[in-house]
Amino acid sequence: ITFRHIRILDGQTTDHTRGLVSLQSVRNIDITYCTLDIPAGISSNPDYGSCNLSFGNGWHDVSTTHCEIINESGLKTGGAIGYNDIYASGSENALFENNVVRYNVKDEVIAIFSHSRAGSDYFGRDSYIRNIMIRHNEFYGPKSDNWKRDLDFSIGYEDSLEVDNVVYEENYFETDAVWAFMSFSKTATNCAARGNVIHVNQTSRQTSMSVFTTTGAFPAVIEDNVIEISSENENTPSCIVHGRLQFRNNQVTTNGSMQYLFTGG
Repeated sequence: ITFRHIRILDGQTTDHTRGLVSLQSVRNIDITYCTLDIPAGISSNPDYGSCNLSFGNGWHDVSTTHCEIINESGLKTGGAIGYNDIYASGSENALFENNVVRYNVKDEVIAIFSHSRAGSDYFGRDSYIRNIMIRHNEFYGPKSDNWKRDLDFSIGYEDSLEVDNVVYEENYFETDAVWAFMSFSKTATNCAARGNVIHVNQTSRQTSMSVFTTTGAFPAVIEDNVIEISSENENTPSCIVHGRLQFRNNQVTTNGSMQYLFTGG
C-alpha cells in the first residue's frame, strides 16, 4: 500500500492524547511525499499529547520517505514518530529517509520501544524490533514554550526486549535536550549513529546533559559525526558519552562547561 502526496492536518481541539496516523499489523507500507501536520493550539491543556506517525505493533517492511512531519503542539506527551511493538507481535524492517521533521514536543522525536519482559510473558511470546534505518533526514526542534525536552531520540527502554540494528546515518539535527540527545537501552544491539551533523542545546541550568547515553554493554557505535554542544548556562557541565559506547573519529565542539568527555561504564 502506498500513500503518496497526501496532506493530513490535525484540526481538532479536544483535550486528549492524539495520534494523527497510527498503523498496526501492517506489511509493505510506503508513505512518500506526504505532509503530517499537528499545529499549535490543538489542545487547550498542555498536559495532553500528540503523535504524528505511529507504527504500533506487528509492522513489517514499512517506509517513510520525502515527507514533511510537523508537530508544533507543544504538548507534554507524544512526539513525532514511534516505532513500537506494543502487543509483542514482532516488528522489523523500517526505512525513514529524506524527510524533514519540525517539532516542539516534550517527549522523544523518534521513540523505538519493544514490549517489556512482563508484557511478553503476558502475551506468551517475545517482543522484538529489528532493522530500522534512519538516514538523510533533517530534524529541527526549537524549545517549547511549555516544556523542556528531556530526551530527543530513544532506542529501547530499560524493560524492552530485543531492539536490534537501529542506525542513524547522515542526518542533520538542530535540537535541545535536558538529559540526553540519544539513549540506547541495555537490550539494544548492533546500533549506530554515524556521519551525522548534530547541533544540540543544553536547556537545563541544574542537570548535566549527555549527548549519548546507555546502560548497556556497547550496544552502539558512534562514529564520524560532527557534534556541536551549546548551553544556556555555561557553568552547567555536559558530557559526550555516558556509559559504554564505541566512540571514534567524531569532531566535537562546545561553548559550555565540558567537565568530562566520558562517564559511567
